[in-house]
Amino acid sequence: MKSFKKIVNLRFLFISFISLIITILLSYNFFVAILNKDKLLYSVYGCLILLLFLTSFILIMQFYKTNKNNAKSINRKPYFAFIFIFLFSLFGYFSVGISFYKYSNVQSYVEEKLVCATISDKVSSTNSGLSLKTSKISIIDNGIKKDLNYNANIYLYTSDYVSASDIKAGTTIVFYSAVVKNSLNLENYIQLGNGYAYTFKLNYYDVAIESGESESLSEKFRERVKSLLLNNMNEENAGIAYSVLFGDKSLISSDIKNAFSYSGLAHVLAVSGLHIGFLVALMVCLLRLFKLNDVATFCVIVFILILYSSLCGFTSSVVRASIMSVVMLFSKIVKRKYDSLNSLSIAGIIILLFKPSELFNVGFQLSFLCVYSIITIAPYLTKFLSKLKMPKSVSSSVAITFSTTIALLPLMAINFNQLSILSVVSNMIILPVFSIAYSLLFVLCLICLCIPFVGFLLKVPDIIFQFIKVFANFISELPYSVLLVFKISYWALFLIVLFAFVIKFVMLKTNLKLVLSAVIFAMFLIAISSGFISSSFINNSLYVNVDENNNNQIVITSSDGTTTLVGFDNYNTYSISSFLLNKKISHIDNYVCFGLKQNNVEVVNNITKKFSIDNIVCDGLFNFENNCNIYNDFNNLDLDFSINPIYNISGNTVVGIIISKENYNYVFAKNNLSNQNLSLLFNSCNENIVFINFDYDNIVYNYLTNATIYNFNNQFIAENNNDVKAINCDSGFVNINI
Repeated sequence: MKSFKKIVNLRFLFISFISLIITILLSYNFFVAILNKDKLLYSVYGCLILLLFLTSFILIMQFYKTNKNNAKSINRKPYFAFIFIFLFSLFGYFSVGISFYKYSNVQSYVEEKLVCATISDKVSSTNSGLSLKTSKISIIDNGIKKDLNYNANIYLYTSDYVSASDIKAGTTIVFYSAVVKNSLNLENYIQLGNGYAYTFKLNYYDVAIESGESESLSEKFRERVKSLLLNNMNEENAGIAYSVLFGDKSLISSDIKNAFSYSGLAHVLAVSGLHIGFLVALMVCLLRLFKLNDVATFCVIVFILILYSSLCGFTSSVVRASIMSVVMLFSKIVKRKYDSLNSLSIAGIIILLFKPSELFNVGFQLSFLCVYSIITIAPYLTKFLSKLKMPKSVSSSVAITFSTTIALLPLMAINFNQLSILSVVSNMIILPVFSIAYSLLFVLCLICLCIPFVGFLLKVPDIIFQFIKVFANFISELPYSVLLVFKISYWALFLIVLFAFVIKFVMLKTNLKLVLSAVIFAMFLIAISSGFISSSFINNSLYVNVDENNNNQIVITSSDGTTTLVGFDNYNTYSISSFLLNKKISHIDNYVCFGLKQNNVEVVNNITKKFSIDNIVCDGLFNFENNCNIYNDFNNLDLDFSINPIYNISGNTVVGIIISKENYNYVFAKNNLSNQNLSLLFNSCNENIVFINFDYDNIVYNYLTNATIYNFNNQFIAENNNDVKAINCDSGFVNINI
């Protein structure tokens, strides 16, 4: 074990943190396999968990015997390390098991019940309505009111745009619905860990809205701050300020979110280590004015951090930064050297033991990987830049930004599919300004809450946030400010973590260490290279690819290689982007929009910013005022096929489209009642019909003459003259050979 010590610089807590992560991953898959009754998988994962326990236990016993015989000469560090591994692995297994046990006890009610839901302050507007969360939910069962132990995510859909301000914290909505717990997939497991076990998708006009007041003190406090900001600042800047204080982006438009994201400043809007660092530094400076000793200062700051974390909803980034700050302050009190990696490990262990589902949360992953890269990669990069005669402050800033960008690249590609290539420049300029803005905002909010008539003082941070917003918009509008990245494998994430570990903690000769790290980094570059390689559907036919999740987006590649994106009911930027990125499409020759409305132009603009699009066309129903970059002349499209809309009876809503080439018609239509879509291929020559996700609609039937129509279960639907054979089709696309 002496040779092992020379090779790797051990950290007990870091090893325990890694073992806890591995155990949670194995345990999650183990319990999922049990729920799915997959004997092979739960046997494999069960054996791996048992192997982890047995290995660490055997090593503990071996070191115990060795220590007993040679108490003076044996190094006890590995002994304690394996004890830590065993204990935290055991805790990790039971914490995951408890969360699955809780899920099994979540009650469901298949029959419709009267549901009363009290809304928290996390309310946001979408293009299709409102998205909100509950702080309390209850049902009326047989005349008895029963409070449920878990909360719900609610989506209210409406044909008209509804502002988030229509429903505030404390508002109660009442509706009839079945109350069925979410199926246990990874996303719902994360939601369950956050206390949300139900999801309701409702029509906005099918719920009764009752006024109410916030029950929680934290919600009341946030509401007061929100009103204070809105009354004394520009509305957009107030939304930014509210997000900066509490991490709640509900008051920020998608345009501003995109501007901050494209400029590499998105982390400014989410309360993270940056904000906590500024807050702790501010508190230390203020408390020194009162000449408090270190112990008193520590106690006050811990109290403030706990209070502030509760106001921010105890998000992973806030809790992580708060714990690390507490450890740093405590190390000064006990006169011990502060170890940032151990501090990070303590934060991770505490979070995962109480909420193992956080491991799968993107916020948790980004927060911890960001700090890990700063601890491991940034110091070496700073030294390298300093050798190039770069000023220390500049080299440090560039090293931190570059190291976090490289480390976060796999996660950004997997979850967000974009990378801001100007983030280094924008962060170097904005962070010093932001530190002033945040400090002023925090102090002035406290003063204005106590002395309301001095609210005009908030005009100072208002001006600074206006500058930050304008700067973010400027950077985001620059050509190629954002690099499009497709989804890549998690192997790239593993390799960059391993690379950082090798350069920081592996104790080898310089040349050997350099070669090893270079090989790992080269493997990392190969792993992420697929994320920058786009593909196209090259075919000697009309190739139609349907978005299975939304069914409102279709990609067509004709025989000449021209790619056309066709969309109707264009509401969701995320859905369209995800569809294109999953197919690794970065260039679109033509984007055809049917049924586009004024409040959907934002979706089209976001798509054009993210993807390379040559032409944008839409039907004549759209009002083109103030939208000069969009035109509606279909004749300008040089296609070897035609695209025509299907309108409803009144002629003002697109309910489907027909794609035609020679004697083939590919029909996509929407069922207005169930919101499910019909996709079918109609050959007008021999009257063969292929159904995909079929749900019969009378409007579509008008286009299918001389046909007997069946659904995908071969059940009779309608008859006109001739019999037509219905063919089952489960695939998401049909290749039309012409």
